[in-house]
Amino acid sequence: MNATDGRAVNSEYLNEVTFPFNDILTPSKKIIYNTVSLTSCEIPYSFYNVNINNQVIKYQVGGTDYTMTVPEGNYSALTFAVKFVALYAVGGHGKACSLAINKLNGRFALTPTDGTSTITILSTGTTAQVLLGMVAGNDYTFNYSATPTEFPLPANFLGPKKIKVYSDALSSYNYDSTAMGNNTLVATITCNAAPFGLITHSHNQNESILKNTTINEIDIRITDEFSNPIDFNSQPWEITFTIHTYLFNEYDPKLKGNLADYVKEKRIASENDPEVDEANADDIFKQAESLANKKKKEDDTDPLDDDPDLKILLNQ
Repeated sequence: MNATDGRAVNSEYLNEVTFPFNDILTPSKKIIYNTVSLTSCEIPYSFYNVNINNQVIKYQVGGTDYTMTVPEGNYSALTFAVKFVALYAVGGHGKACSLAINKLNGRFALTPTDGTSTITILSTGTTAQVLLGMVAGNDYTFNYSATPTEFPLPANFLGPKKIKVYSDALSSYNYDSTAMGNNTLVATITCNAAPFGLITHSHNQNESILKNTTINEIDIRITDEFSNPIDFNSQPWEITFTIHTYLFNEYDPKLKGNLADYVKEKRIASENDPEVDEANADDIFKQAESLANKKKKEDDTDPLDDDPDLKILLNQ
């Protein structure tokens, strides 16, 4: 799927796109379950380490509140410090400051340029806390000093380290620590390229059981590792998924155990539901995998002759 082929919620961000396919997946009595896996992707590293999610700094000078909004872009600690000082100087309070990075411990040190005022960086309203090296929930006041006070943590300009791909259509039973449970997370992709490079991923053999038995369109939503939306700056991405359908006749009926009777029993238990419930899907998956992994015996005779129940089931 190429992002330019779908319907984008925001054509600039390109982080939410729907692809209006037809009849990708339809229910069938011969299907045990379906799985989805990420096959490959090519994603441009066109997003920034300073963006709409972390560009705001709330601060006080002389007891008055001010807001600094750092323009989006890819910054180093040094370029960020230069921009911070410039924006502070035109903040409307008539004061100046110095922000320097300690190259030994990676921490910013902040100080007013004279003793006539103090600077307080406020936790509430500041989204750039990770960039500055703040501990969440704490305010920090800086007085003029020849040895400026440092923030408690190293400045962090790594930007997104992981891309998360969500989809309602392709949702499964995956767990996500952001939700501390199941949600619509389909896959995660490591940001293995430098800014303005190309993030690639190929051949993921991890399969997840699909919840949906009917799929007519595929929705894709892409975020960073904290589930914040990513702004791709209108640069299209490509992503490929594989949907694998497991049918009854993929399993040799000569294997020990009668899968036909087993699945019939599960189907009767769930016949009033449009979808197989989570417990049944997981149980059938384990049973089918157990049977499929056993060594198959070659035989010249028709294997269906040994299991008339399965033969009837496959002819339904």
